[in-house]
Amino acid sequence: MSEPPRVEKIEKMRTERTAVTLSRWIAGRTPGLTSVIDVGCGDGVARHQLDAQTSYRGIDVGADIYARSSDPSVIYIEDASSLADELRRQQPAHTLFMFDVLEHTDTFVELFDIGSELAQHQIVVSLPNEANLRHAIHMLLDELPGAHGVRMVGSKPGHRHKWLINLSGAVDVLSSHANERGFALDRIVHVLNMAPGAGKRVARRLLMSALPLRLQSYQFVLLFVRR
Repeated sequence: MSEPPRVEKIEKMRTERTAVTLSRWIAGRTPGLTSVIDVGCGDGVARHQLDAQTSYRGIDVGADIYARSSDPSVIYIEDASSLADELRRQQPAHTLFMFDVLEHTDTFVELFDIGSELAQHQIVVSLPNEANLRHAIHMLLDELPGAHGVRMVGSKPGHRHKWLINLSGAVDVLSSHANERGFALDRIVHVLNMAPGAGKRVARRLLMSALPLRLQSYQFVLLFVRR
């Protein structure tokens, strides 16, 4: 019987981008991180948290949420429907990043399945936790969380969320697909957004410490490793 995934947390400053926090975390815990494919890389900011010796390839659609990088290691696909084909053309890499990507896609699992054929050792997926306490309160106040709802009418593909994400649902779906492709869920990491001020951080910890992590976190990370 396989071991259950470890559960831990990361505190992230609200002013720091998720890709920066998570790529730094992965680089710090992965000796021998030789190469990375970063799907949904934006401007390729994750690259700057990796060792200079780590080969980096970034791929993104032309959503232009961030300014485009001029770095030749970053590829932009104008047609979102072509992203899967571009990913299939890539050579394998040690680690695959998918930071806040799958919630924007039509099938949720297609890019993950393709990526699992390219990742030699691990896949790192981050997703919004839209069943946390803050979002639950907003729903009760008739406000939809994240990039959902009619306010997103007319926005470019890549901005809108096409799925409401909760932890147990994402774990069930992605673990099933990962197991079929030789990966196992190694750990679940809850990302807690923290205010820059020290006093506010202390107050948040005191107020939220009694709650389960799934109600506290704004995002969660699923780390899959090859068996």
